Amino acid sequence: MHQEYVSDIEVIHAVLEDGYTLPLPTLFFTISIPRPKRYIAISAMRRHWLGFHVTLPDTLMHGARFEGDEQCRLRHFLDILRNNIDEIARAVCALSPAGSSIDGRRID
Repeated sequence: MHQEYVSDIEVIHAVLEDGYTLPLPTLFFTISIPRPKRYIAISAMRRHWLGFHVTLPDTLMHGARFEGDEQCRLRHFLDILRNNIDEIARAVCALSPAGSSIDGRRID
């Protein structure tokens, strides 16, 4: 696992130690469910073993960005979803030139 911050968002890459720079197809798993990251990371690593680079950015009001107000988070579901779309687009731009394995032609 490789952890970094992209535009103040905690991002975990599910890759083996030597896999961060390999040009693999990239999947984004947004951490947007109230589950520990380790459960999502296990699923992400399984996909890495199948040949994918899996990136797990924290979603607005989730993970490291959760401020503790569950009701607020539920009221803002659509705002969070819209924000996820915008942030993934920014993450692709930020990570692509950084020497990571993100290949702009193969992102799901």
